Amino acid sequence: MYLEFVYRPIERLFCGTTGHGGKPRKSVPLIRRVMMYGAYLIISMILAHTFLAYFVSVSELQHWVRQSPFTHPTGFLVMTATVVLMMFNFSFFREQLCTIACPYGRFQSVLLDRRSLIVSYDPQRGEPRGKISKTDPTPKGDCIDCGQCVQACPTGIDIRDGLQMECLHCTQCMDACDEIMVKVDRPLGLVRYSCQDEIDGQPTKKLRPRVIIYPLLLLLSVSAFTITLLNKKSFDITIMRNYGNPFIVTEDDQVENNLQLKLVNRTDQPDEYTIKVLDAPDVTMELIGSPQLKARETKTIPMLVSAPRKSFVAGLREVELSIQSQTRQMKGGSHVRFSARNQRTRKH
Repeated sequence: MYLEFVYRPIERLFCGTTGHGGKPRKSVPLIRRVMMYGAYLIISMILAHTFLAYFVSVSELQHWVRQSPFTHPTGFLVMTATVVLMMFNFSFFREQLCTIACPYGRFQSVLLDRRSLIVSYDPQRGEPRGKISKTDPTPKGDCIDCGQCVQACPTGIDIRDGLQMECLHCTQCMDACDEIMVKVDRPLGLVRYSCQDEIDGQPTKKLRPRVIIYPLLLLLSVSAFTITLLNKKSFDITIMRNYGNPFIVTEDDQVENNLQLKLVNRTDQPDEYTIKVLDAPDVTMELIGSPQLKARETKTIPMLVSAPRKSFVAGLREVELSIQSQTRQMKGGSHVRFSARNQRTRKH
């Protein structure tokens, strides 16, 4: 989409092309190519920053771009790598991404049948091909073998040879062919959306199993995604063990567990969280840090949880923590197991 609707129109603006996606009509001055690649670079940088904004807030990104790249090296490297990949893809690799890396062509051979609507060439009407000539009385089809459909194709295939894996269904061959049909005063639609059975004159059937199964699978996928998105909390909590000894036994017979509480604020607003132990008056908790997070911030807070050794049963003591957002009143929790021999944590 970006190639056909963003980068290729810029190429046509600076260089000019034959048809809709072919080579330049003549040699292009160096200054025009420099300006074209400069426009490519600017657009690639805009798209790369938009991509980075998915992972950090827009306001935070606006603050980052005014600072030195060394202040946020990870974000700068992500943006730089994205720009380099875009410039490589849209300046050089181009259609090869569709024919080599993109799985769309492979899906075609599995999902389509003879009744599927595809970009088709009508050989019944177009053959035999040949140039228009008043001196040659041999009957010919509507195809004048001008080759415009091949020149306009981004992947360089000849649609007259039938549907191929490299076909993107961009319909540029259809537009190029229709333009020629207008000039030679012949009906449009020599290359059109159709199916193989219709082209061959066989009866077609619109309602068939795959027409029902494919939309049903798509509906299930969209529904699952929507439900997951609607149930997404405003923050994520993960409790992990700390470095070093997972626990120690103090002189007053208390078992102290060193943990790390990882909080992720998924909103665009700063937030503060209240963390407390539920239904365990003999358990104490101490946070080494503030549970205040900026928009889209991730923070890891060391946490020390202590419990009397006598309260452990078979070396285990289960404690439930409550983590609550102050702005959205959304609760989250984790069960933490303490042991005098080992320690495990699991997210709740």
